[in-house]
Amino acid sequence: IEAFLDALQVDHGSSQNTLQAYRRDLKSLEKFLTPSTEKNAFIQIDKISSQQLEEFLTLLSKQKQSARSIARKTSAIRQFFKFCCIELELETNPAEQLLPPKLQKPLPKYLTQKEIEALLAALEPGIPYQHENRVQAFQARDRAMLVLMYATGLRVSELVSLTTHSIDLQQEYLRVRGKGEKERIVPF
Repeated sequence: IEAFLDALQVDHGSSQNTLQAYRRDLKSLEKFLTPSTEKNAFIQIDKISSQQLEEFLTLLSKQKQSARSIARKTSAIRQFFKFCCIELELETNPAEQLLPPKLQKPLPKYLTQKEIEALLAALEPGIPYQHENRVQAFQARDRAMLVLMYATGLRVSELVSLTTHSIDLQQEYLRVRGKGEKERIVPF
């Protein structure tokens, strides 16, 4: 498990949260596979069957764990056994046929037309700043930021990380770094 997690961190740059979640997921599988009579038993990875993995996921479902949680655990297990096949030369992959549960996609949250109008109207008087000689510049910046977020769908973190190099005024697009450090082009 530790070798797998090290590979995830080094090869894929996985976040600490992902690594901790996968560690918990794989340790819970290890606990499930270890007979209760043998506390420090050694599990032979090549003896783990697809049926045991299915039973583990079924148990999670019976414990009323969320579909999202079970999907993550399924992903961790599949990746772990794929790693074992490639790196540890495991001959058969018992997790190959595991399917995650279907996840319902929630509807996105949005502002109503009235809420948007109220938000834009609240910008008119502007935020009272203490630097009197810069008030107009700050208020113009605030309006531009809000309108840009509204028009492009940028996240707040993406907006505040923009630099002048991120903006192409002639082509009218932004180069944005989003979640997972993925870069995308956003027209405005």
